[in-house]
Amino acid sequence: MNKDQAPSSKAQSIQPIPMQYRLPKRWLLARKKFGNTQQHQLNLSIEAHYKRILAKAKELTPTNQMIFERDYRNCNAENAFAMHSLMSNSIYLYLECDYSFNYRIEYAFNNCPFEAEIKKLLRPFVLVNSSKEIQLKPDFNTYFATVLNVQDKKYIHYL
Repeated sequence: MNKDQAPSSKAQSIQPIPMQYRLPKRWLLARKKFGNTQQHQLNLSIEAHYKRILAKAKELTPTNQMIFERDYRNCNAENAFAMHSLMSNSIYLYLECDYSFNYRIEYAFNNCPFEAEIKKLLRPFVLVNSSKEIQLKPDFNTYFATVLNVQDKKYIHYL
């Protein structure tokens, strides 16, 4: 689901992109294109830091809370740019490799009790424009409900 579009209340599942229209995963192209350059090192740093933020968010999320988590790195059935996504009723984290081969972290909060702690971890990447706080549409709760409704149930579980 495109995070900038309002979710449809009729949505039942996400349909895969037909094989002939799928783009190669951008993160794989970025690794091949940039080799051991400064861009490659920055991307690796962003990905490693995202994993630390992800682990901290899971650690701080209350037990028995429903979450959606999906690793998109080896599946381009939906999106060639997506690398990973985590969402609960209070936090949204998303890692992507954009069209210019730059890794980016997007995030949003909804009355998150550990928002300040996560924002502190994100601070270095806000300064280099590699992370951005977004507003989910039409609102956080509706977006999360739609994610739970349309995504495959194997990606939805309790912590």
